Amino acid sequence: MSQQEASLAERVCQATSTLTDHWEAAEGYYVEACRVSHEDVPGLIEIVRNWTNLEFLASTTRGFRHDAELGLLPVTAWRTLGDLSAEAAVEPLIDLVRAGCEEDDDWVAEELPQVFRRIGKPAIPALMCVAGNRNEKEYVRLVAVRALSLLAQRNEDCRDSIVATLGDLMARAEDDQHSFNSLLLMELVDLKVVEAAEAIERAFAADRIDVGAMGDWERVRQDLGVVGLGLEMPESPHNSLNEIRALSGVGIFSKRILFPDGDIDRDAAQAYLDLAGKAFFESSEGKEVI
Repeated sequence: MSQQEASLAERVCQATSTLTDHWEAAEGYYVEACRVSHEDVPGLIEIVRNWTNLEFLASTTRGFRHDAELGLLPVTAWRTLGDLSAEAAVEPLIDLVRAGCEEDDDWVAEELPQVFRRIGKPAIPALMCVAGNRNEKEYVRLVAVRALSLLAQRNEDCRDSIVATLGDLMARAEDDQHSFNSLLLMELVDLKVVEAAEAIERAFAADRIDVGAMGDWERVRQDLGVVGLGLEMPESPHNSLNEIRALSGVGIFSKRILFPDGDIDRDAAQAYLDLAGKAFFESSEGKEVI
């Protein structure tokens, strides 16, 4: 390793100790913290490529005390690449997503969409290719869709092309892609893509959406503020909550969605608790406690 590469790794090490939970809101923070420029992009990419290679990461630093801290070195590196708007990092970062999908890596899934958002417009063509490629694993496509949604929010002049791509993906929704279709739906609703309403309704009617994720078409229709085509909906649509209920035995308590859009429905939660309490007190275990 050259002296320049070692110096870069040590600067990234120092910045790793200042990792912040709200880094995505601190524009340019890591460029200053790591004291880097565009000349350092290849070195930062090399650190990112070795996301899970602690032996390599250890060889780039001197005196790093804990493996847990060492493992965060690539996190600092990819955040820095985002702050540098490093176009050269797009393909290596997509490769990292592909590698992360083998373990459903939460760090990769949560952070790299924000990194692509920071890189900006140069990341859009590659992400569109990944999102639309059915040969890619679902995890990889989901990260690409999330990144495109963030880019549409950040770049108004790119919004039309991105939402057109996402809407086209919904129009081509497949029967065996419920998870992907449902996350795609969430992003379209979040972006208020009214022009995708027909494709969304048709996907619901064809039972290609998981109603356990965001609710049924009626709910989504209201969120988008559209009338709809009035298509007939399936009597028993795909619902991932049914599988959860079957595994946890909670189906006898409530059929209402407790956490729509990630927030708790207080009325549904109270109904659930009332029914669960009633079931407990009527059980042999409950009577024994009483």
